[in-house]
Amino acid sequence: MVSKPRKTASTTDKTERRTRAARPMKLSTIIDVIVSFFPELDVYK
Repeated sequence: MVSKPRKTASTTDKTERRTRAARPMKLSTIIDVIVSFFPELDVYK
């Protein structure tokens, strides 16, 4: 009974960490693409 909650908690923590780490990466890449097309928006970078 105790081992199951630990496994679920660990998996959720891993997924949350991955999503948190992936979000800034995606945002930065999107901003870089936008800046490449619109150099005027380099201020937001």
